[in-house]
Amino acid sequence: MLEAAADATWETLVRERVFEPLGMEDAGFGDPDAARGHNHDGTPRAPGEGRAWPAAMDPVRAVHASLEDMARLGRALLPGSGFLEPETLGRIRAPLPPGERSDARPGFIIVALAEGPMLFAESGVDDWSALLWVMLDRDVAAFAACNQGGSIAGTATHKAMNEVVSGGD
Repeated sequence: MLEAAADATWETLVRERVFEPLGMEDAGFGDPDAARGHNHDGTPRAPGEGRAWPAAMDPVRAVHASLEDMARLGRALLPGSGFLEPETLGRIRAPLPPGERSDARPGFIIVALAEGPMLFAESGVDDWSALLWVMLDRDVAAFAACNQGGSIAGTATHKAMNEVVSGGD
């Protein structure tokens, strides 16, 4: 729908409206050139090997970015960064009942926490696990990633993220 309205591909729109303005020079689509994901047992995977989701079904899973680029994205999503229009930030921040999630926000799930709303994005395929959390009222963005897939890697990534945002408590 967005591609038809803008008369551009999803990849072009993301590149022009997100990657380029934020200086995300290492971000792209498909498997990264240098880093390799790993199977659940730790063995390396060939690029594109055994993808669980075709890109057309879930294009965000086809995006790759360096840790530095993800930090740029996290900072850009914080209030006051100027990257998001005030109206867009207002829609993202619209209150939700505690514990309720919304999948209808731009690319993120919104989780209502006692500390305030959090943008939550998770991408995990068979050979990667990545989380981006943006805590709007705390002015904190955090990113964690693991180049191994599966439930053990996903659990470890979540645990690492909880340690980071809680200050190791």
